[in-house]
Amino acid sequence: MTEDLTDDDIKHVAWLARIKLESQEEINEYKTTFNDILRYFKKINEIDTEKVRPTFHISRSVNRFREDEIKESLKEDEIMQNVPKRKDKFIVSPRII
Repeated sequence: MTEDLTDDDIKHVAWLARIKLESQEEINEYKTTFNDILRYFKKINEIDTEKVRPTFHISRSVNRFREDEIKESLKEDEIMQNVPKRKDKFIVSPRII
């Protein structure tokens, strides 16, 4: 992207992020910030990384997995103590389409 973002671009991004922009001042503030970020990425892209080995992780840490241990599950009445809505022995949740 070579040109700066427009007010319409900012409004669209705000709509996607469900951010309510109250004034032109807020739009300008976001526009300045986003354009600064994009210019910085553009600057980073100019760096010659030809001789730099790819890094997949910044630390040399290795995953440390624990052994699976068979443990007793919680009892039904213990689980149901924290359930806000239930019907008989079932948890009631909002309908999801």
